[in-house]
Amino acid sequence: MSEIGRERKKIMIVDDTKDTVWTMKKMLESAGFETMESYGGIECLRKLYEVKKKPDLVLLDIMMEPMDGWVTLKTIKCDEKLKDIPVSILTALPPDEKVVGMDTITNIENYIVKPFTKEEILEKVAEVFNQMEEMEIVSKALREKKLIKIANEYEHLVKELYRRNRVVESMQKSLNLDLVGDTKSIKDVINKQEEMIRVMKDRVKAIRDKYEV
Repeated sequence: MSEIGRERKKIMIVDDTKDTVWTMKKMLESAGFETMESYGGIECLRKLYEVKKKPDLVLLDIMMEPMDGWVTLKTIKCDEKLKDIPVSILTALPPDEKVVGMDTITNIENYIVKPFTKEEILEKVAEVFNQMEEMEIVSKALREKKLIKIANEYEHLVKELYRRNRVVESMQKSLNLDLVGDTKSIKDVINKQEEMIRVMKDRVKAIRDKYEV
């Protein structure tokens, strides 16, 4: 974590509870991160449009008024200038794909369950940045070889793999916590997601092996 912190990654904290924002701000800045705060979805979007240097990650609370986190997330991911900003959500329960939709869940990097400790939030943040760092190293090597289309494909695959793994993790936790009624349906979705993950992993490995990156 200290190595990541030294890179001065910027993290936006979005929550309509000031005490929560203040607590997260202290946790992140003590680890060397730069922070910016927004007290709701509307303010979050305004600041994302206004700032020249976009945050490297948005930590987005779900239960907010008047614009909740899911609407804020959808707005970010539908905007060409904002859609590539990674978003992690803050939630009391694992997200349910039946409630918010699979497309919405696959747009988040991971989720942080409230209440959380400093260690838990820093671990989740590191998870996102470490994944991005590895992807960028391989992508850069491919681009140096003038393999632009392959680099783009690789980036897309890695991002999809990461997010689909989060979907499976979320659904599995929902099953373990007995938060769903139709367990067979959820298990079928998990199996389909895991099959897609296996296919994507094979393609990622094939790219790295073929081009020696």
